[in-house]
Amino acid sequence: MSDEKTIEHGVDEVTGETADEKVTGQTGKPSGPALDKPLEKYTVKELKEIALALGTIQGVSAMKKQELIDVIKTEYGIPLKKERSTDVVTIIDIKNKLRSLKKEMASMHEAGQRVPAMRLRKKISRLKKKTRRMARQLA
Repeated sequence: MSDEKTIEHGVDEVTGETADEKVTGQTGKPSGPALDKPLEKYTVKELKEIALALGTIQGVSAMKKQELIDVIKTEYGIPLKKERSTDVVTIIDIKNKLRSLKKEMASMHEAGQRVPAMRLRKKISRLKKKTRRMARQLA
């Protein structure tokens, strides 16, 4: 009777285990090695060792690095791809700003103002680099 009260909706209120986990003794988390660095930093050999240690992955020896990373991430419950953190709109806004700065720089050159034009050139260069970084993150 006490077991019926502690287990509601298939989850034990005391331990937090499901009924399947109590029977099998598995908690749903992989029992493989702990990851001390990002998976992309591991060599293919190390990734294969991790995949083999998990024991639930088949065909490890034929997998390529990206396949191994994807399979290990799914086993550990790590999301495969990061959500987009940067809007495409911001890239468009920066490019519009670049266009206006280029026009301003051209007018400064015509007026003979070299120093402010050089400052604008550096600012334009930084903004271009920023858009490239943002585009790389989105890809």
